[in-house]
Amino acid sequence: MNRYPFAFDFGFSGLTGWFYGAWQLERTALETVDDAATDRSDEPPGSEASALRSDTVRLLESSLVTAHIATLWRAASYQGPNTVYFGGDARDWLHQIVEVCERKLNQLDVPVASTPRNTGPREKTEQVLREILCVREKLTSPTDSTRHMDPTGAVAEALEEVVSTVDDDLGFRLFLRVLNTYRIPLSQDQYTRFQGLSEYFGYGEFHVHDVEWLTRQT
Repeated sequence: MNRYPFAFDFGFSGLTGWFYGAWQLERTALETVDDAATDRSDEPPGSEASALRSDTVRLLESSLVTAHIATLWRAASYQGPNTVYFGGDARDWLHQIVEVCERKLNQLDVPVASTPRNTGPREKTEQVLREILCVREKLTSPTDSTRHMDPTGAVAEALEEVVSTVDDDLGFRLFLRVLNTYRIPLSQDQYTRFQGLSEYFGYGEFHVHDVEWLTRQT
């Protein structure tokens, strides 16, 4: 498995963090996407924009219902702006993200690579689904500190659908984001398994560490 050139979260899951909670209203939505698609130091030119575009195209062309995409956006961004805030439904928002990424890649003179379609379950699909199942009940049980949580099970269902029908890697990254925003307690064994998945997918050294604090919430 190839390693990603990012130390932290990236792609669509990383973008949700840029819209965390109240967000920075002095930046427009598309300016914020452009910031997220800008390479950090020592990253190959266009790597951030390419990763974000690839994730977004997979979601855009997937069989996910648009409402599930909107649900995941809200959950992963800690109840950040609803996608209708950006001038349309969730798929309209995805189109805007892709346009920003392609403009960025054209500016950098980096070719826009084709995005392979999902051809079915991959090697880690079932393992990621099991990890979601382990916390499914917690994903639907709001507490005083997670009153924003959707108690209907829609978030877990949407995560499972991304993992099984879109991409297990992207699904796992969105799962990590939701664990963080929903403050789901984790055991040390769970975190160790996450480290193994992180190594398999080729994440950077600080990516999965972002949820390590949840092992101290039990």
